Amino acid sequence: MFKEQLDKLSISAKEAVIDGTYNGLDDFKNYLHIERNVEKALEEIVHRSVNSSKPKLILISGNVGDGKSHMLAKLFQKYPTEMLQISVRNDATESNFVSKTWLDELTDFFSPFSDDNLNNSSAKTTNIVAINLGVLSKFLAEKGGSFNELNQFVLNKGILDEYSYDNNYVEESTFQFINLADFKLFSLSSDSIKSDLIRGILKKITATKEENPIYNSFISYYKDHPYKDNCVVRHNYLLLSNDEVQENITSLIVSALVKDKLILSIRDLLNFIYDIIVPFSQQNLSSEELLLNTGFSSSIFIIRNSIGYKLFEAAGRSPLFTSISSLDPLRIRNEQIDKLIFKIQTSNSPKPIFDEENVSYPPTLFSVANDEIKDQLTKYFVRTRFIEKGVTSSIFKDFIRYLFAYYSGDQITLKHLYKDVILSIQKWNGTGRKHGEVNIPIGKHQITYNVMQKIKFEPNIISKTSKQSIVDEFDYTLAVGMKVDDKYFSITLDFNLYSLIQKIKSGYSPNKKDKEDHLDFQNFVNLIIDKSTGTKDELIFEKIKGNSVERFELSLDAYGDYIFKKA
Repeated sequence: MFKEQLDKLSISAKEAVIDGTYNGLDDFKNYLHIERNVEKALEEIVHRSVNSSKPKLILISGNVGDGKSHMLAKLFQKYPTEMLQISVRNDATESNFVSKTWLDELTDFFSPFSDDNLNNSSAKTTNIVAINLGVLSKFLAEKGGSFNELNQFVLNKGILDEYSYDNNYVEESTFQFINLADFKLFSLSSDSIKSDLIRGILKKITATKEENPIYNSFISYYKDHPYKDNCVVRHNYLLLSNDEVQENITSLIVSALVKDKLILSIRDLLNFIYDIIVPFSQQNLSSEELLLNTGFSSSIFIIRNSIGYKLFEAAGRSPLFTSISSLDPLRIRNEQIDKLIFKIQTSNSPKPIFDEENVSYPPTLFSVANDEIKDQLTKYFVRTRFIEKGVTSSIFKDFIRYLFAYYSGDQITLKHLYKDVILSIQKWNGTGRKHGEVNIPIGKHQITYNVMQKIKFEPNIISKTSKQSIVDEFDYTLAVGMKVDDKYFSITLDFNLYSLIQKIKSGYSPNKKDKEDHLDFQNFVNLIIDKSTGTKDELIFEKIKGNSVERFELSLDAYGDYIFKKA
């Protein structure tokens, strides 16, 4: 039945749990499987470890639900002979014996790689363990005395400090490490984002072909369904089948991930798709029970549970829903949208407006008889139009371009970003009257006096060295370096700080809340002011009286004496 097939996407379904110690993938999981770059990287590490004459311990790290067990099960399916030569521990904290703790069992599993055994044994063994960084840290703290080589590997690679490291196989090392968290659900290119994974999952779920068990059950369930035209689950599934809608939802997900630096596992993604298709109030119902549900007769219910509407109304349901709610297109107003909203609000038969804009109209809603339905329909229109047509912020596009430039070593593209950052530093405490002057805060805000200093900024461009056309391993931030008077400073830039910098570039003055929200940038600016030699050698004072401004300079002469004069 259709609903039962959809239920398999839910995070609470038994299908969400996979044992990575054998090939436990059923037909449904095999159908949904999409090969990822991290899977290719893991396969290479496994192949080369098995073929090496040296013992190898492969550590797989990541977040809950990001597919570690699924990839291990897939390895057993694809390479059964090789995997028979490997000992696998699917969960580092798992305890199979009442007499032993997980720490005891993990120590036993790691024992071939203790210092004593590595130095005194020539036995070839290959082990794989899925382990999060907290567990690895605790193990080394408790048992590290017997595993100094492992401890040194972790320290040198910067694993627990989350330094930038690669996930490649190293033949000389007994220990191999791959972190799934380094591989995002999308890739960066010079002009766009690319998510074969998110788009691929959406396409698999909605593909109109026989091998898709969800689509087959959809066709069967609605063949003789008495209320199929009124069913919001059917309406949502069909809408999600649209290529443009899939592209726009993918872009929306990526925007949320970057904006709030979210961690989204594969399990969370599948559950999110389930949530946007199936109304929350109907998720515990069976296919048979859905036929008797009164939601079929309620236009309000259909509107509120449609994909476009619900996407932006489910803050608190999950971190992803909460982040997406802040991207609500109702917050973006322009003359065209305002005119369309006015038309809907003043019409009792607004369907022609939807038709003109090629926006899906709610099924079975023929007239709008009261203000409540009009208000809900207006929200539905703006949000569904956004999902079906899609609009990507130019600021977001530019940030992605700079993020790609940083991780691909394109320093020429970063030149424009550095100009914006320098301008924002100069304007952070108010705009200096002359070029190159930076305002210095002197306590309580007042309008009679300004204190400034001249600071010469030189970009100290930071970027990764690898030249790539597609970047798969990256973070949601980039480092910006600055040189002032032979001193070096750096700041980590995320999307929210970049958005504020663009507002400052357009003339906006950051307020108290902005400075509290971006305390790291506030400290960055203050550090530059405090450490620059201009603070000690030359200050500029302004006395403001109405429209007149008197300027004075305080400086040191060659003898180290202060000179105060009118500028």
